[in-house]
Amino acid sequence: MSETGPRPSSQGERLRELMTLASEHPMKQREKEWNGIHLMCRVFEENLADLLTLLDWALKEENAIELMQNVRPTGVREKFFFRLVRYNHNFVASVGSLVDHTRRFMQDYEGSQFLAEYTNLKDGLIAEGCANFLKDLRNYMLHKGVPPFVITTRIRNTPLGQLTRSRVLFNVAELLDWDKWSSGSKRFIRAAETEIDLRDTVSAYADLVRKLYRWLFEQHEKLHGPEIREYNSLLSEINSLLLPLPRPPFGSP
Repeated sequence: MSETGPRPSSQGERLRELMTLASEHPMKQREKEWNGIHLMCRVFEENLADLLTLLDWALKEENAIELMQNVRPTGVREKFFFRLVRYNHNFVASVGSLVDHTRRFMQDYEGSQFLAEYTNLKDGLIAEGCANFLKDLRNYMLHKGVPPFVITTRIRNTPLGQLTRSRVLFNVAELLDWDKWSSGSKRFIRAAETEIDLRDTVSAYADLVRKLYRWLFEQHEKLHGPEIREYNSLLSEINSLLLPLPRPPFGSP
């Protein structure tokens, strides 16, 4: 980075000059935008973890039996259903937010090879039915209501004895009562015939999203390496000037 003008006559002047350069540097806004995508990915992952943890809880035999039993009121089934609706709502909201934030983020790369490659990868993700379905599920919850969850508990015989598991499904017939599904979502729902497993759907989509954003973040250094190093150099010098001077040894005059 070249500098113009007279050499600063004091450390304070140099610090003010560096802070001005840093505040006006193009990477300052770029980093804010990239950090915003990182944050939305983290929100997505946290909501995904909440939902999967709940669904995995229901797979444990002792919990599945508690969800199934109706001999005594325990409130377990009611609490489970409340958390199911809440965590599913948060997850599909984060799906939509990540999509919307990334769309705005990519507008700054209009006409670039980066955008062309991203669009190709994104289109591949969208071609998977689960992506359309989860995106539309957010609109279902906004405009229709609570999705038609079905909590099923099944007992099957194994060489080690009976195995009890609970799963959360969507009832396909009830889903199709809503007429606002996109064509991609309708194909996904109809292909399932009678039921859609929530955990399988969410897990499949999460794998696709992680693959896409792993690729996206790998492009950061490739796209902005020189700018990043220049900006970091400014910040490093600013920090060195802000650090206090070493204290003299005890007893020094």
